[in-house]
Amino acid sequence: MLLPPLIATERLQLRRPRADDAPRIAEAVEETLPDLAEWFKWGELLARYGDLEDMGARAVSGQRRFDELSNPVLFIWHDHAFVGEVLVDNPSWASDRALELQIWVRRGARGRGYATEALEGVVRHLFEVQGCRTLEARIESRNASSRKLFLRAGFQPYGNLSDLNRFVITADDANPPERPLGVVVLTHPECLEHLVDDEHSERPERIQAVMEGLKGLDITVLGAPRDRASTELAHPATHPEDVDGAAPEEGVARLDADTDISAYSVYAALRGVGGVVAGVDLVLAGRASSAFVVTRPPGHHAQREQPMGFCFFATAAIGALHAVRTHRLQRVAVVDFDVHHGNGTQAILESEPNTLFVSTHEVFLYPQTGAPSEVGCGNVLNVPMEPHTSGAAYRERFADVVLPRLRAFDPQLVVVSAGFDGHVRDDHSTMMLDAEDYRWITSRILEIAPVVSVLEGGYDLVALALSARAHVEAMVAHAAEGAVDPASAV
Repeated sequence: MLLPPLIATERLQLRRPRADDAPRIAEAVEETLPDLAEWFKWGELLARYGDLEDMGARAVSGQRRFDELSNPVLFIWHDHAFVGEVLVDNPSWASDRALELQIWVRRGARGRGYATEALEGVVRHLFEVQGCRTLEARIESRNASSRKLFLRAGFQPYGNLSDLNRFVITADDANPPERPLGVVVLTHPECLEHLVDDEHSERPERIQAVMEGLKGLDITVLGAPRDRASTELAHPATHPEDVDGAAPEEGVARLDADTDISAYSVYAALRGVGGVVAGVDLVLAGRASSAFVVTRPPGHHAQREQPMGFCFFATAAIGALHAVRTHRLQRVAVVDFDVHHGNGTQAILESEPNTLFVSTHEVFLYPQTGAPSEVGCGNVLNVPMEPHTSGAAYRERFADVVLPRLRAFDPQLVVVSAGFDGHVRDDHSTMMLDAEDYRWITSRILEIAPVVSVLEGGYDLVALALSARAHVEAMVAHAAEGAVDPASAV
């Protein structure tokens, strides 16, 4: 789970920290915890300090996995006055399904119902946006203030467990309104922890560039969960552990001439797997119109039994196979417009008749595969592009060759390997595309079927930000065009 930038209630704003919050937060710490104020440092979690009142309990979701968060705190504001904080975490001692929820309200703001309202806002977010069905609070029997807090927020007693009182609330009890999410972007700060050599082009700043480029768009940002189990759709059961075994405790090691690994690389790569699986689930459930998975490392070169070309797990192929195996779709296409051929995706899908793999890529580039003669079981279409192909020439070829094949296949879902390294600014190819070309490609695919896209290449940070924004803007525009005015249905 990734906390949203803002949860708004009737009176309060629960907002992620900002640098200019520091003076007001420090003042609140001095007021409430004067003995500890001298140790307060900006960036540390206030809820670590002292015996705080109104501390919540662990909330356990019934059908949803939550992972550890980066900076998992929301500050509570009322009319620009700081009144407290909410901490939502999945600590190391907790199971994958457990959250630790802590609510702290400053002394001068107590007795006004702020803690209850903040808790209700978090619960509503977990139900409406994160898709939880059941929340269970486990509270120490001596903690009377927390029991009262959860009862006021609508939780019901549910027996005891050892010395813990249990309280439960379900989505039906809370009666959350149906909330479509529109275009969903799935990402996670852990993807920044995949470290590479200083000169390596697949660097953490790529994620930051994409998310900066998406600012201001009408999107819903959610956390990409880690998903180890789904790797088995495309890789041997022990593959994650085998790859992780090559990771150094410190620094960076090389798996091959192009692929770096560090201590947290596999964790980051599993976010990509979880992101595409969650994206497919959201789109096929009708909760998201489309989804973009902004994670790294990329995936389309990964082989069934070994990483390759910056890639650890075959993310796009896993998304397609999840749609086929779990959701029982009959026709799922993967369109790869990265400038390099998606040889890993092709190798995994070429014997899967319920899938179609289409790749446009610059001829002669790494990994020197993707010839038109490679057709799989009749489900592979490779469209090599000549060096220095212009945007106009690319669009013409895409319209003449790719789109007719896609329409004939009539996919129920398209997984897009979205690599933006064909941009004219990117020195990984000689292609001459720009952001408007990526907008056009995305729009044409969306006219055929819903899209879940995963970030592949794109190494010039300016080009990457512009191209990713155009890619998502096309999704937002398509969702707006497809929206039905309720009045028109009467």
